Amino acid sequence: MFPSDITTLLILQPGNLVYHLILMLSLALLYTTSRFFQSQRTHYLDHRWAQISLILISLHALFIGIGVLAWLQILNGEVLLPGLERWISFSSLSFLLWGFLGAERDPRERNALVTLLILASLGVLATIIATLGLPPSFAFNTTSYDAAWSLVSLALSLTGLFIFLMRRPSIWSLSFAGFTLIAIGYGLHMALGPIELSFGPYVRWGEIMGIPILALAALRSMLTILEVAEPEDVQALPPSAEVDVVQPIENDVAHLPQVLLDLQAFMATTQLDRFTEMAVRTFGRAMKAELCILLTPPEKSGQLSIATGYDLISERHLDGRTISADDIPVLV
Repeated sequence: MFPSDITTLLILQPGNLVYHLILMLSLALLYTTSRFFQSQRTHYLDHRWAQISLILISLHALFIGIGVLAWLQILNGEVLLPGLERWISFSSLSFLLWGFLGAERDPRERNALVTLLILASLGVLATIIATLGLPPSFAFNTTSYDAAWSLVSLALSLTGLFIFLMRRPSIWSLSFAGFTLIAIGYGLHMALGPIELSFGPYVRWGEIMGIPILALAALRSMLTILEVAEPEDVQALPPSAEVDVVQPIENDVAHLPQVLLDLQAFMATTQLDRFTEMAVRTFGRAMKAELCILLTPPEKSGQLSIATGYDLISERHLDGRTISADDIPVLV
């Protein structure tokens, strides 16, 4: 499969669509999680990653939409799509670096991001206008425009890696690995081409491996945020005022991945006994109930059955048994 097939696997259909869908699904998971955190707390990272993921999803959806119009021969895909993909890759790299390295309120970093995006937009316009004069069925990888896009993208990724090594931000090793894969993709593209194509297969391979890792790193960086009440806020209250107990939101956040894993196992269960066990386990863990049991309606004799149960404290399943309704009058 290497190296001839791998250069066309993500370029031709259906690999082209799979490439965009994998990135969009990874970013959609990041967006959904960020929105969930936003509903639970107020932190700038949640809002930032929700914005970034939504913007990047929109960019890939735009590429797919223009690709469909090009397939319908409404637009000239040979002119629009190569430059548009370089612009999306460079913009995605800029947004992701800002997401990990940007401070909460630093106008210099935000201005740097805006400057990069403006230059990239001007670059894609110049690229599209320049390619209008090229002969039909040209290979974009042979042009100086591809070399320029690859060079600035590689330089941006290497600059980001250098800053990661200097600052060592939260979850830096995982995000460093993601950006390294993207940088390797650009390096292979500049070294190996292939020049007969108009897209960068090695760049796509770097992104399809690196961006999901970066989405996971962003997710983990949000999971490590500890939201605590400021002591000054409590001291400022009068002595007679009632102070609500602040529940640590991070417990809910740390609890979410296990609940999602239980829900996935519950939905994938096919055996009836396993189905009931996973049902009480998923519900009990999601509701943080110390004890969750599955009861049958009481019979005329006053007996009811516990089909199964789950003890959250000891994290073990409970065997079924029959009990009398007189023993639990509150439930009956």
